[in-house]
Amino acid sequence: MTTFQEAPTLHFFRATPYGMAENPPLASSLQSLETTFLLLSLERYPSALVSCVSAWESAIKAKLKIPAEDHKFPIAKALGEIREKTPSLMQFDRDLIDGLRRTRNRIVHYGFSPHDDQECGRLLLETGIPFLVALYRELFGFHLNWHDARPGITDFMQLTKEEATAVGLVPYISDQLYIVTTMYKLNEGLSDFDFLHCFTAFNHFLRLMLKDTYSSNVDGLVTEQATSIGLRHEIEESEKKSIAGRLGGSTWEFDCPMCNGTQSIIAGLDDEALGTGEVSLSWAICVSCHLVLPKKALHLANLVLDRELKDQTQAILEEMV
Repeated sequence: MTTFQEAPTLHFFRATPYGMAENPPLASSLQSLETTFLLLSLERYPSALVSCVSAWESAIKAKLKIPAEDHKFPIAKALGEIREKTPSLMQFDRDLIDGLRRTRNRIVHYGFSPHDDQECGRLLLETGIPFLVALYRELFGFHLNWHDARPGITDFMQLTKEEATAVGLVPYISDQLYIVTTMYKLNEGLSDFDFLHCFTAFNHFLRLMLKDTYSSNVDGLVTEQATSIGLRHEIEESEKKSIAGRLGGSTWEFDCPMCNGTQSIIAGLDDEALGTGEVSLSWAICVSCHLVLPKKALHLANLVLDRELKDQTQAILEEMV
């Protein structure tokens, strides 16, 4: 009798590692990563940390070929074995890995409170996500992010067909995760920085996806009607004017890369940078999808609006300088 094995459902992946169908723990790892993303969108940072470490564990078991019936193979032992077999993983500090693992165990067995959000967010940025990215790359020759497939490229379409087969995340999720990791690198040396800001745009993007998925036909018709009679434009213009008046300073309008709203973002220009002939953003708000990139989220507005900013730089300088 033949047994039909149904492929796992993955929402954020365009490709999977070679041989995944014959290696169930590897499929489990990708599923745990998707769960991590969804938990981040809900700002459940401790739960996201637990799920991320589960993704580690499953990836390692997949490489070590640990059978399903072996329930006495703790993650501490798995981490030790895989690091011995894969010297490139030694670049990750074992103390940081063990510290994250112990935090995960505490959360699993004793729960968590809002006080844990900041620590868990930092641990995900510092070790959780980077180590998982390294596990996929070093153990399976698989890149989560298209940006890592060939350093220096600026667009997913620049990848060769062969390179693209080894890239997992769909480009728009990959782009958002790239903002998360870049944001962390730019601010990791700041002792008083709120690292949860690194997830602000990523979380908003995922929530927006989920909202669009569950919107009704009526919601769409209402939006179309409001747009067709100019009501939406009128309300958005009024809101942008109000925001600019409240926050002050020089501002500029951009299309929103999150909701594709036309000129729906009002952003604050860094007047000090303008004085030196450079264009940089301090904050940004979309009046269409309610994206908020606050001033204290250093560099975030520039990262999220990178392409729009490059297109508009000359026009901004001509008008503002």
